[in-house]
Amino acid sequence: RWLRGEMDRWMYCPPNDHDEKRGNGGLLEDPKTSTNTADYEMFEVEMRDWETGEIMRDKDGSTKLVKTSKCDPGSGVIEAMNELQRTQWEVNLDLLAVLCEFELDNGEILDSGLKKRTSRIREIRPKEIFQDSFFEGGGSIQDDERRMILEWCRRIIEHNGNVFWHSWVCDFRGRMMPRCQLLSPQKGDLSRGLIRFKHWKTLGSKGIKWLHIHVHNMLEGLEIKGVNGESVWSDGPAGKNLNFSQREGWVRKNLEMLREVARKPQRFVEELGLNERKSGKRADFQRLSALIELDRVWSEYKENGCDWDRVKSGQPIYLDASCNGYQHVSALLRDEKLAHLTNLLESKDG
Repeated sequence: RWLRGEMDRWMYCPPNDHDEKRGNGGLLEDPKTSTNTADYEMFEVEMRDWETGEIMRDKDGSTKLVKTSKCDPGSGVIEAMNELQRTQWEVNLDLLAVLCEFELDNGEILDSGLKKRTSRIREIRPKEIFQDSFFEGGGSIQDDERRMILEWCRRIIEHNGNVFWHSWVCDFRGRMMPRCQLLSPQKGDLSRGLIRFKHWKTLGSKGIKWLHIHVHNMLEGLEIKGVNGESVWSDGPAGKNLNFSQREGWVRKNLEMLREVARKPQRFVEELGLNERKSGKRADFQRLSALIELDRVWSEYKENGCDWDRVKSGQPIYLDASCNGYQHVSALLRDEKLAHLTNLLESKDG
């Protein structure tokens, strides 16, 4: 543990704003707005002409070299980071209650959430049916990381009223990132699934549309077979490369089945991908989180007289950009056709 070094963590209070005064870092000076020197800054590269791209040379014909430098964030980037730092997050108690059981200081164990607790939480641990989706066994770093996530959830709930903040910086290329990756929107599946916005907003008709689209995205290609061996989904599993209207339409057609999966995930552990620990880019916990929220908002909608303006949610909606590199190229070159093809500009197809 000592050799791994200390890990930055989330914050109990909002971080100080960044400003355009560049500090040198350290305990006695203003913190830097970008991360420490990256390995690539140790090297020199060929100096090239900005217009032609040709290698520049000295009078003796030798190649000019220049040290690469990390980004120097501008005012727009700094303000964006400050807005991110003001964002309040909370632990998704609905997902946590489905996945985990809670041991209290008085020895009581709760396996259906925290509404009936009578003392402080001593430990949060996965329910037996979901145990294999959390841990590989053998004392791996990944297992330690997930135990730390659950311990941090306990601290946030007990010591801070279930609210926390992240400190944000720029990496050496100028991309914004939280200092603490765990329980952040930029970490892995479990961290993303276990967080949501503290300040819930009214859904309205537009909000429920985007929640439906998010649910579809989380379920693309996921098949569930009924007792007769046929797909339980109307028109088959959620398809890829559909426009937004088609995605929302699929969710509405399959709403009752989706809500059943949300209410009884233990019956669909294997189909949901929660029967074992998997590496790589996964969305298994995020998928269940989206389904649980879908069921919750629809229940609230029906209870309040079917008015989406009276339903609130703090569920984050993740949308990947299309061909990021070409989006930047189309913007830099003002290429309208390429901008349409990469969804930088709206097209007739959505």
